[in-house]
Amino acid sequence: MCRSGEENFCLYQKAIRAPGVGYDGGHAPYVLIPEARFLVPIGDLDPIEAAPLTDAGLTTYTAIKSALAGIYPGSTAVVIGIGGLGLYAVQFLRQLTGARIVAVDSSEARLKLAREYGADDVVTTGTNAADQIRDLTGGIGAAFVLDWVGVNETLATGVAVLSWRGRLAMVGAGGGSIPFDFFKEAPGAQLVTSLNGGGVALKEVVDMASLGRIKNLLDRYPLSAVKQAYDDFKQGHLVGRAVLIPEASAARAA
Repeated sequence: MCRSGEENFCLYQKAIRAPGVGYDGGHAPYVLIPEARFLVPIGDLDPIEAAPLTDAGLTTYTAIKSALAGIYPGSTAVVIGIGGLGLYAVQFLRQLTGARIVAVDSSEARLKLAREYGADDVVTTGTNAADQIRDLTGGIGAAFVLDWVGVNETLATGVAVLSWRGRLAMVGAGGGSIPFDFFKEAPGAQLVTSLNGGGVALKEVVDMASLGRIKNLLDRYPLSAVKQAYDDFKQGHLVGRAVLIPEASAARAA
């Protein structure tokens, strides 16, 4: 897995942790990089703009890339949870597939953003969300569902809308679970989990951003305001992805 560029899987087996994943995090002007494989050139990209690509962008791209073979033109892809990662998902699906993109969220403001970023249809979270999605697909269901929330309600919606051979990728770590019954699920349906991504995928994400295919929605904070950034996150005040900027970098950006 390491040789194929999927460090997100092999590093835990080798007891080498990637920076920022529970070890040697990035809340400092500098961080020690244990291996060159963690470094990806960004060319002319602004480092502040590129920062979210290493986590939010990479996690999203990895979950979608492995499902591309089953997302054919005219099929439906559903994105549940339109936060910073959900907005990346809408954009990647728009760039890489010919599928109808349906965004699902409890916030009307988030659903409005989803349309601006490329969603074809939006559905408000609720007990009838699955029925609405089924109606949008003419009863066929979704070839791909990406769940950024991962609670019982969203997983139930995702499984309920899967088409034959449909795939539900669970990325949100909300602690939910869902029964998966041979006689109740669509034939060939798949449930998978997806965790972050590796260096090969990150290079592809950076290349797409360099071409202007991916837009970043950022909330910028100086490094000294890290507590404020976390407070805003907990209170739901963030619009996009929070980026902490060391003071020297902030001065240059200004």
